[in-house]
Amino acid sequence: AQSATICLTSVLAVSNLQWSPFMPSDLPRVTHYGPIIIGDINLEAVVLADGSRGYVLRQLAQAVGFLEKRPTRRRFGHFLAEIAPNAMNLFEQSAPESILMPSGGTASFTPVGILTEIVSGVIEAGCAGKLHHKQLHIIPRCMAILKALVKTGEAALIDEATGYQHHRAPDAL
Repeated sequence: AQSATICLTSVLAVSNLQWSPFMPSDLPRVTHYGPIIIGDINLEAVVLADGSRGYVLRQLAQAVGFLEKRPTRRRFGHFLAEIAPNAMNLFEQSAPESILMPSGGTASFTPVGILTEIVSGVIEAGCAGKLHHKQLHIIPRCMAILKALVKTGEAALIDEATGYQHHRAPDAL
C-alpha cells in the first residue's frame, strides 16, 4: 500500500495535481482546457473526456458581467431565467454539474451554446428596455463577445465551405 501511495504521489506531482484521499474520481474529467480572451474578457473553455464542450461557470458568469466572485448555480440560474430564458433551458439540461479539472479541483460546467444564448438574451433584453439600470453594464461585454463569436463563426463557415480548414494554421481562428 505504501509503494502504491508513493507511486500515485509521484504521478500526481509530475502532472501538477494535488492528491487528496477524497479526490472525486467519479466526476467527468476535463481533458482539454484553455482561455478564450476577448479584450479584457477571459473565459475558461473546457472539453470533457466524453467530448462535451463548454465553460467553467465562474468564468462564464464573470465574462458576461455577473458581479459575484463565486456565483452558485442557483443564483446564476435566476439571472438566466430573468434575462436569457433560452440559456436557462441549456443550463438546466447541462450535465454534469461538477467536473474534475486537471489541477485536481472541481468546477461547475456549462455547455457549449449557452454563451450565445446569454449574450443574445442580454442584448435583446437591453433593446426591449427590460434590463434593470444596475444590469446595463453587461451590454457592452455581451456585444464584444457576440462580435467575436460572429467573426470567428463567419471565418469558420468560409473555411468549411471552401475546404481551407485543412490548410490554415491550427490557431488561425
